[in-house]
Amino acid sequence: MPYKPFLSHKREDANELALLHDELCLRGAGGWQDVRDLRLGQRWNLALKRAIGHETGGFIWYGTQNSLSSKTICRLEVPAALRRARRVVDGAYPFVSLFVDLSPGRDAKAVEKAFGRRSARELLGRHGVCREQNESTEDFARRAARQYARDLVRDHRADHLHVAITGGRPPTSDHARPRARLASQLDPDGRIHDPSAIRTMAETLADIRDAAQTQSGCPTSSSSRTCVFLSLCSWAGSGTAFARLI
Repeated sequence: MPYKPFLSHKREDANELALLHDELCLRGAGGWQDVRDLRLGQRWNLALKRAIGHETGGFIWYGTQNSLSSKTICRLEVPAALRRARRVVDGAYPFVSLFVDLSPGRDAKAVEKAFGRRSARELLGRHGVCREQNESTEDFARRAARQYARDLVRDHRADHLHVAITGGRPPTSDHARPRARLASQLDPDGRIHDPSAIRTMAETLADIRDAAQTQSGCPTSSSSRTCVFLSLCSWAGSGTAFARLI
């Protein structure tokens, strides 16, 4: 199944959304974005409907004041995503609202005016992520992406969960999603370029482990359902460090 969420946003918010997109990619979820994924010559309205209905595995609304003025978001993207979310069960198609400069309480009337009563009621009734006071855009994107990736693991229904975290090259086809790619944080030879890469790798592995444990208790080697092997390889100069989280 696809894990990549559709990223619904207003073009004026594209720079901020890029931070969220990058954080989601680091944690293996990725993100479908019109400026990146629409092909030349496509009819954009049909392409958006197809992406929401078939090509993505979730939906994230980047909720800003700007987004409330977009007819594409309010009349096409959000209603289409809510319809799909109603058809599935067990959180298989997560619809997530990120309240960036909006408040679900204070701005409820503005949301209802933009989306209509039914869609607004359903949108506001689903658990979302609110930006905290004085929280930077970078920290908010990171927090939202971590939570989204953790929920993907919690909702994973296959018998096995294989996780590959690599630097310098994408995981091979032998590794199933979710997967995280951190090539942007390492140089082509695989040596650490950004010291924060190790922290991000370890943080991502810990998030996956914790989410897997909430699904069925502490993973053990006796159960194929709950056995999760998480590995972290890093290179620093000529030395090699290897850590395992079980």
